[in-house]
Amino acid sequence: MGGSAGESDARKATRPSAPGTSGKISQTMTYTVEYSRRAQERASDSAVNLVQWWIDLMGVLWLYTSIEECKLLIGVSANSDILKVVIYNLMTHHTAIRAVDIVRANHAGPRLTVEMDVVIDPHENLRKCHDICVDLQNKLQNLLNVDRAFVHIDYETTHRPEHAKMIYNHLAAERTNS
Repeated sequence: MGGSAGESDARKATRPSAPGTSGKISQTMTYTVEYSRRAQERASDSAVNLVQWWIDLMGVLWLYTSIEECKLLIGVSANSDILKVVIYNLMTHHTAIRAVDIVRANHAGPRLTVEMDVVIDPHENLRKCHDICVDLQNKLQNLLNVDRAFVHIDYETTHRPEHAKMIYNHLAAERTNS
């Protein structure tokens, strides 16, 4: 009564054919049930594939965004266009600024930290030099993507680093005394 284990669901759904129809109704019902089951499977597979594709796409976008944000957090240097804007603002700020020694712009999150050494005449009044640099600092911090600016005053560009460790100075003094 139950049929064999390999018999399909479609075959179980058939009814005995009416006398004189030679099984055509039964055959039609079998194909209809089989077609309906396959259509449901295809629709279900399509929906699952669409969800998997969407999840894969979101994963790729998340990964790309994470990598870009990590680069900004570790302090990568600003691109050359931003540096050009910073240097232009610096050089056109005041006529007392004679040269630029160093300009650095690094990301600190989505915004930038700018550091620069400007060269001003050594005979210029200290108060005037200070005011020029504070105004420049405020001007740079008002740029759209600059979070903080540090402006250092110098009177020359040909020098060794001012903040060298004192141990090297002591070693050099010992060599000259020997």
